[in-house]
Amino acid sequence: MRDLIPRTLRASGRKVVTRFIVGEELQRALRAAIDDVVTKFDTAQDDDHATSTLADLVEIATAMARQRGCSENRIMQLRASRSAQLGVYDRGIFLVEMD
Repeated sequence: MRDLIPRTLRASGRKVVTRFIVGEELQRALRAAIDDVVTKFDTAQDDDHATSTLADLVEIATAMARQRGCSENRIMQLRASRSAQLGVYDRGIFLVEMD
C-alpha cells in the first residue's frame, strides 16, 4: 500500500497493523496490486476515477522498476524510445492475423 495510507487511517481513528515486506514478497504484492488497480479501472464510474486509478498503476509500475534497480527517469526514457521505435497503443490498432 502507499506509505502514507496507514497514517491517514490512524488519523481517522482506525486501528491498523502493518509490516514491511521486501524482495520476492514485495514483487508479488506489487503484481497483485496491479491486478487490483486494473479491476478498479475496469469498474470506474467516471473518467476522474479511471484516471486516478491509472495514476496508481503508474506508481505501482514505478515501484516495481525501483525494485529492479531502474529509476523512474529511465523507465520514461525507455517508454519514449519504444514509442518512437514501435509506436503507441492509443491508435486502436489490433492485430487480427499474421503469417
